[in-house]
Amino acid sequence: MMGKRRQILSKDELSTPLIANLAQHDESAQHVPQPSNSDDVPEETSPTYPTAGNEQPVDPLRFITVPTPRDAQYRANDLRLADILVDEPWDPAVDDHIARHVFTTTENYNDVDHIRLVAERLWHSSFLLAQRPALLQAEWDLVMSYSIMDLDLFQLGISQDQVWRRDLEPVHCAPLSPPIQNQRSTQQTPDRAGNSISPTRAGEPPDTAFELGHSHPYLTVGLAERILAQGSEHKRSSSDYYSMLSNLQELSVLITDPHATPLRIHFPFLILETTSHVDGSLYQAQNKAALCGSRAIKIMEAFSDYHKSYSTYIEGNPFSYGTPDPDGLPVNLAFSVTTQGPHWELWVHYRRATSTASNSFVMVCIRSGMLNIIDDCLILVRHLFDIMKWGSVVFAAKIKTMLREIDIA
Repeated sequence: MMGKRRQILSKDELSTPLIANLAQHDESAQHVPQPSNSDDVPEETSPTYPTAGNEQPVDPLRFITVPTPRDAQYRANDLRLADILVDEPWDPAVDDHIARHVFTTTENYNDVDHIRLVAERLWHSSFLLAQRPALLQAEWDLVMSYSIMDLDLFQLGISQDQVWRRDLEPVHCAPLSPPIQNQRSTQQTPDRAGNSISPTRAGEPPDTAFELGHSHPYLTVGLAERILAQGSEHKRSSSDYYSMLSNLQELSVLITDPHATPLRIHFPFLILETTSHVDGSLYQAQNKAALCGSRAIKIMEAFSDYHKSYSTYIEGNPFSYGTPDPDGLPVNLAFSVTTQGPHWELWVHYRRATSTASNSFVMVCIRSGMLNIIDDCLILVRHLFDIMKWGSVVFAAKIKTMLREIDIA
């Protein structure tokens, strides 16, 4: 656990060298040293994206970690009881959607140059870190956070190492107890002081609800209020949106900023989760990402429900502001990156749409790789850039459309 927690990364902090051995961080774009093994640098470093209709290949670089009994029990029992499933197979509809609308090959040469610059810096820092005999997880965490900050060309909101609100956490109960036979009336049971306690109806489950634990991602990327204000002024002032979201959050009617201390960063869609700095594993980081990802989906679902209840949108009405779902996907998406040392994994989160009563939150691995391999760095950086661009354009447009249609008069 880190000592003092910072709220929001600033560009001024990025000017400080990462560690003493990384003094050349800013110069790495022009002078990137070559690794001793030439096989580490491929001839063509353009990453391949999942194409629509293609099945996801098995990634040979997937790092297998042995979980501790506690982490394994947490996933098998706690997360599963909360309908949160980790490392699930691909849903063809979600696969097709993110291939077409999220992981799009950019044609902007300025974007390509910037992506390569960030990827080279990330690889250079990681390559130097990997040469050291003793490493701290905190150093790898900073390398990743700097790269995400370098990719933020879209005025997104980014927070670091901030606890999320506890009322976002899922609460689940133990399985229903079998009904008690031949018991038709309620009973009152005296407590140790001789006072009667609340009756329990026969066959009802006991009050055994418990929390899964609070969410505390290392990095959270969401929509800053300035993004929500862009393009919204033609119906009402941007301050109306701030007032609406703030008032609803203060009343705990609608939570859009997940942070325990509000930072005006709404609707998180990208999370970076790392291992603990003492005895953590990649398996542990996956568990934490699964919890945060389900909470991000839950925020969007609650907002969608509120929109349906108070929206002025009428289907087929030419005077309405577009459609409630401009991206065309019937499910909400969130993304996460899990890391342990140089190992990284990229995940997508959504709620599985089924005909059953239980629609589970699922977490599916998109890609994995190593930070000290330059091709893997380029793949990760391009995916992160696409996710952040999608969040600032498609995802933000969806939120702003729904905000315009909510009657706050």
